[in-house]
Amino acid sequence: MDEGSGAAYRATLIINPTGIIESKMIYPKEIGRNAQELLRMVKGIQYNESTGKGVPANWVPGLNGIEPNPSDIGKY
Repeated sequence: MDEGSGAAYRATLIINPTGIIESKMIYPKEIGRNAQELLRMVKGIQYNESTGKGVPANWVPGLNGIEPNPSDIGKY
């Protein structure tokens, strides 16, 4: 809650079937949410769960993921 204006912040939680929070995003009241990005994030989380691979920035379903490797940090 924004105590100054009394307005609620917009928030989105993605919770997996076992009740674990996978993602928590809080938006400023001036910024709307992006449904396509939320769906991409859910699909990325599901892809990771099924393959063990991460998804780089701008990944979309159908593209390959990346193997988690600390030496690759900053390459994607």
